This record gives sequence, structure tokens and C-alpha cells, in this order.
Amino acid sequence: MREDLEYVLSQCLYSMRLEIFHRELPNMKGEQALKLKECHQKLISDLTTKMQDTIQDLFFETEIVESLNELNQLIDSEPMTFDTVWRPSGNPKVDMEPHMKRYIEKYMAVATFILNKVRSRNQTRKAQIEHCEQEIISLKESIRKASIQLEERGKKLVKRQQP
Repeated sequence: MREDLEYVLSQCLYSMRLEIFHRELPNMKGEQALKLKECHQKLISDLTTKMQDTIQDLFFETEIVESLNELNQLIDSEPMTFDTVWRPSGNPKVDMEPHMKRYIEKYMAVATFILNKVRSRNQTRKAQIEHCEQEIISLKESIRKASIQLEERGKKLVKRQQP
């Protein structure tokens, strides 16, 4: 996958080669051409760095490499078996079922893997939310008690100031 993204990056950079700039700006000569070349080199360098950083961040944030490795291990650990032997029935839909079974099983494995990952994240987030809710309840109670104390102090001050 990383190689594919690197290939896309190289194709993008190829489409921005210096010859294209020279073709579009044929009147640039001497110092202007050198400045154009410097700007082009800086543009390519900055773009390459930014895209590589973005690709790296994408791989890190999505944990795609780990997920794909886990998925491959899952698929490799459970060999696919076919319970029935194919016999033509004359109905193409029925005849295709055994051939499609392995693709459906792979799809189900992927879907199950993603579902389990999402459930795990949801459980983690649910625990975090419950913890935050408990903190909010605790803060509300503290505020309520402080409010009662302030009201009582205010009443005492009012009584002291009354003649």
C-alpha cells in the first residue's frame, strides 16, 4: 500500500516536471530561468516532504498497517474449505454460490474484523464518557453545596446588616 502511494506521489511529481514549466513559459531566459528552476526544485521538495509526512500520518492515525497485518493473519490462520462439490444445476445463480463462497467468507472476515475493532473503540469511548459523566455529577454536587453555603452566608450577612 505504501508503495502504491509512493507511486502516486511520483506520478504527481512527474506531471510537474520542469520541462512543462519551460514549455508554458518560453520567454524565461537567464536569471529568470534560474529562479524558475530554484522555485521548481523548492516546490517539488516541499510537496514531496508534505505528501510523505501526510502519508506517514495517515498510516499512523488509521493504524492501517497493523489492521491489515492482523487481517492477513486471521485469513491465513483459517483455511477455506468447501463442503460441497460443484455440480451444474442449470441455474447460474445456484452454480455460482460455491465459487463465490470464498470471496464472501473473506468479506465476512474483513467485516467481522472491522466490527470487532469498532466495538472495542466504542467500549473504550463508552468508559471514557461514563467517567466524564461521573465527574460532571460530582462537580454539579460540589457546585450545589457551594451554592447552598453561599446562600446561607448571604442570609447571615443580610441579618447582620439589618438593624
